[in-house]
Amino acid sequence: EADEPLPADDNMREYRAVEQFDASDLLVFQTKKPTWNEELCAWTLNFNGRVKQASKKNFLVVAEKGNAAMEQEFGDD
Repeated sequence: EADEPLPADDNMREYRAVEQFDASDLLVFQTKKPTWNEELCAWTLNFNGRVKQASKKNFLVVAEKGNAAMEQEFGDD
């Protein structure tokens, strides 16, 4: 019956089937890790003036290191 949930093993098979596509142009991003600031005694990220108020919800996303296409288009920090 279509309304019944699939057993866990069947869900995994269905998920893996979705992953079978050409991912050669897939861009991978990671959350940039904060650095410890001794002066503030806090973890900090440099937003280069784009953030006006401190919040634990602020984050930076960076491209995977070694991704030539991203580094060419957006630069490398």
